[in-house]
Amino acid sequence: MTNRIPGMAPVRLFWLLTLRDIRMRYTQTLGGFLWTIIQPLALTLVFTVIFSRTLGITSGDSSVPYPLFALTGVVPWSMFSTGLTRSTSSLVNDWPLVKKSAVPRMLLPLSSAVAPVVDFAVSCLLIVALMVYWRVPVRPAILAVLPVLAVGVCFAAGLGLWLSAINARYRDVGWGLPFAVWMGMLVSPVAYSSSMVIGHSRWEVLYTLNPMAGVIEGCRWAILGGDFPGPMLMRAVGIALVVVVLGVLFFRTQERSLADVI
Repeated sequence: MTNRIPGMAPVRLFWLLTLRDIRMRYTQTLGGFLWTIIQPLALTLVFTVIFSRTLGITSGDSSVPYPLFALTGVVPWSMFSTGLTRSTSSLVNDWPLVKKSAVPRMLLPLSSAVAPVVDFAVSCLLIVALMVYWRVPVRPAILAVLPVLAVGVCFAAGLGLWLSAINARYRDVGWGLPFAVWMGMLVSPVAYSSSMVIGHSRWEVLYTLNPMAGVIEGCRWAILGGDFPGPMLMRAVGIALVVVVLGVLFFRTQERSLADVI
């Protein structure tokens, strides 16, 4: 790849970087794709025991078992958190490419944010299996998962542009990110429905400003049905776009000095 980079089109380079990230995740592990299924399944089991069996939280729909409800939140959140984490560390991990002036450095965090879409696709097989097991019908609206998913990817990419540039200078970002991601999961409707917050909390407005709340509820609606989360989705789209635009502008201001500070 090194000899071909100077004359390579940015789109092709982006594609190759994305494929490289996918191969590194699946070809250098013993479990391969199996880990992509085990991780969300294990988290779903934990949520089922703690939130459903212990705290009595339900899906809000008697026709939807809680494990399936939780899984439809775990899978999009896992895609987002994995993309954000990889994107944040992309410049540090790929410092030899950062030092090559011919490489568009912005492609590194962007490709890292997009690669986990494959994880989402693989995990969807588990969702389909549980839908078949519990005889939950597949709705035509399930295709709406794709544009909703794109919003989550854009949000992860936008944040990744910000954090990767900052992480190149201050490695504290890499240490604090896992805790931030964990907190983000708790304030997102992964293991519970957003209806438990909306209309029942003074923090409702602040809660709905979290784009992942709209993304998760949008994916859940597309797969399982229920009320369409239109306002939350619209806010998610707007905020994700703003974060991406500002992330690009911020990254541009930092790009020239990245090779010197990394």
